[in-house]
Amino acid sequence: MSAEALARSEAMFLFDVLQRKPWEFIECALECHSLEDYQKKLLVDLVSYDRIAIKSCHATGKTFSVARIVLWFLYCFPYSKVITTAPTYRQVKDLLWGEIHSALSNSKMLFDGNKNLTEIKINPDWFAIGFVPKREVGDTKEQKGSTFQGYHSRYILVVFDEATGIDQDVYVMAEGLLTSGEVVKWVCIGNPTVRSSNFFKLFSKPDWHGVKWDCFKSPNLIANDLTNKQKIREELTYLAKLTKEEKLKHIANYKKPNPYLLSAQWVMSKILEWGMEHPLTLSKIFAEFPLSDDTVLVKFESVQASLDRVIDVDKTKTRFIGIDVARGGPDKTVFNELIGYKNTRIQKHKKKDGHEVASELMLFCNEDKVSDTVLILDGTGVGSSVEDQVKKDIYDDKYFGNVKLVVVHSAQSPSHDDKDEDQKSKKLFKNAKGQMFYLLNQDLRDNIDLLTDEETYEEQLPEIKFKFDNQEKILIESKDDYKSRTGKSSPDEADSLALANYGRYIFRKAGNFGTHSTSETVFRNQLDNSPIRKRTRLKINEY
Repeated sequence: MSAEALARSEAMFLFDVLQRKPWEFIECALECHSLEDYQKKLLVDLVSYDRIAIKSCHATGKTFSVARIVLWFLYCFPYSKVITTAPTYRQVKDLLWGEIHSALSNSKMLFDGNKNLTEIKINPDWFAIGFVPKREVGDTKEQKGSTFQGYHSRYILVVFDEATGIDQDVYVMAEGLLTSGEVVKWVCIGNPTVRSSNFFKLFSKPDWHGVKWDCFKSPNLIANDLTNKQKIREELTYLAKLTKEEKLKHIANYKKPNPYLLSAQWVMSKILEWGMEHPLTLSKIFAEFPLSDDTVLVKFESVQASLDRVIDVDKTKTRFIGIDVARGGPDKTVFNELIGYKNTRIQKHKKKDGHEVASELMLFCNEDKVSDTVLILDGTGVGSSVEDQVKKDIYDDKYFGNVKLVVVHSAQSPSHDDKDEDQKSKKLFKNAKGQMFYLLNQDLRDNIDLLTDEETYEEQLPEIKFKFDNQEKILIESKDDYKSRTGKSSPDEADSLALANYGRYIFRKAGNFGTHSTSETVFRNQLDNSPIRKRTRLKINEY
């Protein structure tokens, strides 16, 4: 046997060994010696099963693990093709591919291939690539499918990261890609947030192997003997007996053998905040798909759909700013901005009087120059003092562009006109607040792109409950009822978002912005009838 043939034979033997033992490639070639038992178990499963779906809680190292699986497959299967995707390009580039490049840089071995942000190309028929089909091409299924064409190979790995947020069409395209090949594997991993997702369906399909990474897999919880829900309930009972300072000290002293994974400190703090049955607890801690709650108008899955959505800001569109004014104590005054369907900014203030709130609102608006703005103010209670000053500021031309102020009272009648569809509002809702949250749920589900760094949305929106009154009309619980029931502060961020979104429906009835003189006449009339003389509010149903 020639030296070349011998080298080739040895290489093929090594490939064969590593294909059956991915953990050896990760530990030896990538020099990664920190895999936990549940991560190693996934690698064993990967050899046995072609399709694996992993539902994971927060901070289990899922992106860490999947990145190394990508490199194992790419470098251990000659002329393989690895295709990765996620709901957004940022998630592809910064999360999964950021971790892939980190894994390569932490190894002393030199790996072949031309590398860029989302690709490693060894040769034209041997590569790994990350992209988002729905963002790269047109909207039609045919166009989107074209980006998956041409990837057939003897060895194929497809990875769906953050799989809950990936469109069903993309699942269908990937399915078509996996119809041939000797070793064809598909890995989907994500937080279990939405039962209506394609990811949820995988766990009941006979050709998929389901894996669950819950908080109890973390060595940090194991080290503190928090190994099941009953142990957590017992810990909650113990914490309830402590003073605030004792509780903080006890939580701070939890053991943390692996600081990179989910900690007992975070788990217990969040369960104290959310409760055992909150959708966020079920998803981010227990790795369970939350049940749909029929007692809330804004569904958890609608919030998740909005957080997974990405749209661009178009400043030619009308801006809607919801203003929820604090009533004192721990409550906050919140300004929440939507430009079209893009949630662009949120600002919070505490312990400011009406004039101070109006001044901050003017600065907030003028900081970002948008031509047409609708301010939607909750005028209940202390909101009235803000209303008077804002009207004066608009009249004095202190705002940039065309500005309209609409004052909403939660208890007033829902918005309606003569259309049959809008007449249903009178029958469905006790007041404007119920209609407001009903419309918000629809738009979160279908249109809105929420700020992803505003964590209160996930906590508050799916927790605001409603009931039916004696006329079978929907009635949203009051702020006081919410605080009494949950033991939390007022859901001001959720209320301000609902107000902002309600603005688009008010504006639709109001028509286009008029000239400055028309607006001036409107607000002069408002001023003439306000503070000192006779107070009148601009009601939604006047539009």
